[in-house]
Amino acid sequence: MSRPTVHQKKAARSTPRDQTATTAQNSPFVVLLGKLRRFWVESVRAIAWIALDSIIAGFPMQNRCAGGVCIVRLDAIGDFILWLESAKRLRTHFSGKGMKLTLVANATWAAWARELDLADEIWALDPLRFNKDWNYRASWVRRARSAGFSTVIQPTYSRWTTAGDSFVRVTHAAVRIGSVGDNSNTLSWLKKWADAWYTQLIPHGGEDCMELVRNAHFMRGIGFSDFRARVPHLPVDAANLSAFQLPCPYAVLVPGGSWSGKAWPVTSFTEIGRRLLVSGLQLVIVGGAPDRRCTDELLHELDGKAINLTGRTSLAALAAILHHAQIVVSNDTGSAHIAAAVGASVVCILGGGHYGRFLPYQIEESFDKRPLPIAVSKTLACFGCNWTCIYNVEVNQPVKCIKEIMVEDVWQQIRMKLSLKAQSVETFTSTAGV
Repeated sequence: MSRPTVHQKKAARSTPRDQTATTAQNSPFVVLLGKLRRFWVESVRAIAWIALDSIIAGFPMQNRCAGGVCIVRLDAIGDFILWLESAKRLRTHFSGKGMKLTLVANATWAAWARELDLADEIWALDPLRFNKDWNYRASWVRRARSAGFSTVIQPTYSRWTTAGDSFVRVTHAAVRIGSVGDNSNTLSWLKKWADAWYTQLIPHGGEDCMELVRNAHFMRGIGFSDFRARVPHLPVDAANLSAFQLPCPYAVLVPGGSWSGKAWPVTSFTEIGRRLLVSGLQLVIVGGAPDRRCTDELLHELDGKAINLTGRTSLAALAAILHHAQIVVSNDTGSAHIAAAVGASVVCILGGGHYGRFLPYQIEESFDKRPLPIAVSKTLACFGCNWTCIYNVEVNQPVKCIKEIMVEDVWQQIRMKLSLKAQSVETFTSTAGV
């Protein structure tokens, strides 16, 4: 999905350049000046980083694992989950060939990937720090250069020139494979430059392609002709629940998010929470540490009638909590994708910035009866804006297409999900009693 400063709003992101709201009060001249300034700042910064990489990577270094395969995946948690089935297939393939596989992963989910045994070695790289800290970057360039990989694969569609692309470049691997990609996370001229760093670029299936299908296109493009897009499957360890002693049955609310513009108002989540309480469900609130302000506000509005686990769960524990929920109501965050991957019933509040790319899901095959996440949206003519909003957006407030999603529309989907789940339980009970 993306450059961490765009999609890793999920992990302490500053407002990314392609998600900065364009306010109606800005004159065209001011907007033009802002774009020019951004162009020059990003260009100069990129040239400086790439020059540093060239100097460091140019020194003679001793190879220590010549012939190994490296996969570079530096985007956020949600992107990782959508790519999970591809990761499993690549792991099986290279293990079967006796080839050592190294996964260079975003540090926010690298430990979880290690638990899932997705590679022989997993290197945890912080892409934000990689683009801010000279010493940190230099150490990673030396490590990449000295590894001696024979093949490097970066499946990310929205590539980031000074992160994933640069890492691929400094490996000096004989085979360097990437996606044709788009320009959403980089300047057009930088992408053209970075394209030349690859020996092969794989077509992506079209700009309107859903990410699961796009990942399948990539896999087929590198030789896995039978690979098909399906809902990712995450294993769940019930032992991860023992520390929390959650009341059952419960619903999970995910009111936070990487960027305030994508977050449904807390007042709306509050109304949904109250209705869930009336329906007999207990409430659990989850989120990352940066979500503390909005989750605390939600807990206050609910008069304390919820368990707030914000910042207290590992990713594996979060998966277990979501798996056992009767319903998960979430903003467009990584938690929604984790919930879908563990088979939970998910209702997601979805705006138009990337509508159709990450949600709603599109799949090419299905091996089980796990429900697809339901996306609730307010359709506007400006959908597909890449989060460059054409409307006036106040600081720390949602954009128009999020704010105008009605509680009744979300509640209708929740009721339908809960009804289907109840029917499924009744059918199972009836069958078991025969």
